[in-house]
Amino acid sequence: GGEGGPAEVERIVPDGLSEIVFHLADVPRRCLDGVEATQASALLAGQLTGPVLLRPPGRTSIVAARLRAHAIPTVLGVPGRELAGRIDPAEDVLGARARRWRERIGAAPTVDAALGELRGALERALDRNLPRTGRPDAIARAVRLLAASHGALPIDVLAADVGLSRRQLERTFLERVGVSPKRYARSVRFAAVVAALEEVAPPSLARIAAEFGYADQPHLNRDFRELAGCSPRVFRAERNPWNASFVTGSS
Repeated sequence: GGEGGPAEVERIVPDGLSEIVFHLADVPRRCLDGVEATQASALLAGQLTGPVLLRPPGRTSIVAARLRAHAIPTVLGVPGRELAGRIDPAEDVLGARARRWRERIGAAPTVDAALGELRGALERALDRNLPRTGRPDAIARAVRLLAASHGALPIDVLAADVGLSRRQLERTFLERVGVSPKRYARSVRFAAVVAALEEVAPPSLARIAAEFGYADQPHLNRDFRELAGCSPRVFRAERNPWNASFVTGSS
């Protein structure tokens, strides 16, 4: 949950995580092709594949949870492929559950209590949906390995590490996560690059490109154009603190 004042348009970029978000005060407007539209007050975001532009509202009060890439089906019982590249009203996906959660979160007396309501709802959902086979979860392990390597682990090596053929890994990963392992690896590498850019004294773009395995700086620039919709320098110049006002849980 978080509270803050108005800000300029915020550029949200792929980072390998999914989100469930409840706006308890004003709701941001989404900007698409020069047209702005108010979003729903409760949202479910799958794996992003490109930038999302939001204009934060005047009064902000947010409770949200950021979920690891494989967690949407495990926690919410929804295949990741149904949400890939989408930000949908939570009620459209979860129905009455989302309404109940929104009511309980909205009735909480404090932000901490509201976060507790959301955490409890997600834990109960996880307990209902968690497989009882006792077998290791290959896709959960694959997600962790790719995240830990900032997307650098080769897909053939990853498949062998989690005990699947490459074809099995790609098919199951796409169903659970919503994007291919290669696409997810690209997102988590990009998230690491963004974190490096946001350091107090960020490295040069050439050094960042080399550190995160880009062939050269133009390759890094191409990733920024596709995943952020702008150049690295524009991205760094326009960053604002609205996202930093989020205090989120993760699963």
